[in-house]
Amino acid sequence: MKRKCPYPAGHRCTRAPKGQKPSPRRGEGGRVGDRERGRERHEKRRVYGIARLSRPSPCYASLASLSPPGRGNAASRLSKLNPTLRKPVPIRITITGPESTGKSTLAADLAQHYDCVLVPEFSRHYASEKLSPLDAGDVNAIAAGQMESEDGAAKGAGKLTILDTDLLSTVVYSHHYYNACPQWIEKEAIRRAADLYLLMAIDVPWIADPQRDRGDRREEMFALFEERLESLQLPYATIAGDWPQRRHAAMDAIQRILDRGRT
Repeated sequence: MKRKCPYPAGHRCTRAPKGQKPSPRRGEGGRVGDRERGRERHEKRRVYGIARLSRPSPCYASLASLSPPGRGNAASRLSKLNPTLRKPVPIRITITGPESTGKSTLAADLAQHYDCVLVPEFSRHYASEKLSPLDAGDVNAIAAGQMESEDGAAKGAGKLTILDTDLLSTVVYSHHYYNACPQWIEKEAIRRAADLYLLMAIDVPWIADPQRDRGDRREEMFALFEERLESLQLPYATIAGDWPQRRHAAMDAIQRILDRGRT
């Protein structure tokens, strides 16, 4: 009995019966070489069939055109069509400036007052875990850790988020200590820039800390932060005075942002 050919009826199959060795001179098709030509036809049908299935369909191209590169997805496209589907983007307030100016204290106080998410400074955690002086090789890890902390906090953020420093500090200190900063960090610092920076003045006593080493150069560091904010044209307010004055000035600046809304 011949094996059943998988191809449509009328096809001239040259396979020999099961258990029978085909003749070296003649195949089932008749003339010499029919068997070889039959194999070629089998192979062509197999290859062309796969090619037809793998060829991109025009409908796939039209679907791909609906997904722009980057952050584009169905939710974002729907939000553009219907504003009510838009997920509110939290307003980001970053506390920045030189060492020992009360950044962490003010950040925690503001987060408690507004009952919002607080993103702690990652570099302090990183330095305490390393237990050795930081060097240029740590800049990338610090920036990546800061970004991860921010992204994790953003998932549960409401209308407002308080950041105890951000990548702007990484850029300033990297240039100050190592005379350079990885380009990707500078780009991310701009892309992730806060809606408002509260630049802490140095009119408060210096408090020694194992991770602080610029007590005698706070004027220089304040100028570096101010110059960077100015060069990037980022919105900021200088926070000075005693603690009640600082707290009041910070809340006034934040309230102006809240009243105006995210621009």
